[in-house]
Amino acid sequence: MIVYINGDSYTAISNGKRYSEFLGEKFQCEVVDSAIAGSSNARIFRTSLRDLMALKKQHDEVVAVISLSFPLRTELWDPDVINNRFKYDGEFVSIQPTKSKNWFVNKISDKHLPQKYVDYANQWLVWYNVEAETTKLLKEILLLTTWCKYNKIKYVIFSSTLQEPVDLESPFIKSFYDQVALDHQVVDIFKFSFTEWCLDRGHIPIDQFTQDICGKVYDIGHHGKTAHQDFANFLFESLFLIY
Repeated sequence: MIVYINGDSYTAISNGKRYSEFLGEKFQCEVVDSAIAGSSNARIFRTSLRDLMALKKQHDEVVAVISLSFPLRTELWDPDVINNRFKYDGEFVSIQPTKSKNWFVNKISDKHLPQKYVDYANQWLVWYNVEAETTKLLKEILLLTTWCKYNKIKYVIFSSTLQEPVDLESPFIKSFYDQVALDHQVVDIFKFSFTEWCLDRGHIPIDQFTQDICGKVYDIGHHGKTAHQDFANFLFESLFLIY
């Protein structure tokens, strides 16, 4: 048996052990942790599928825990990238076009990106639409979970921070959402998140970050060892309740 983990900084960062390590202790097995800070959902889905295809050939039992990132993040292919932190993934580079809270006013990227990515990031912000990205996100969830079921891989998928709500009755999104909602191993990404779960249980973030969704400000700081341990317990119990 092996446990597979993927996600962004909320999976990768702690002031001690992470929930990936605690899960390994609980399952008493090896853990493959592919989580990398700054990851886009495109990277998370692509690398998860590639990794799981390889792990399935080597192990009879695979448990996958996938944490989703911000839909605003995207990626590009940079042939000049050196020492790509996204290992074994070609020259894909995940980027966050902006860290500004009011980017939607002027649609201009801020200065945290390399200059050669700025034009791309600006155009991404101009054409960004949360409904479009949510539709693609639900499609990717459905495709990955269908593959996992076919290959008898146990999985849990959730969001690191809450996703921005959209009109789920829209005809271009409803069928995807309705199908995903039937899967109890995909925790509702609009109502549940790692950060909210930790806060609800009294854990205090180890750093300070906020997110604005529909005029409400959420505390989305990263969490430490104790929160990760509690969350691992939650995942472990949830997995065994279902399976």
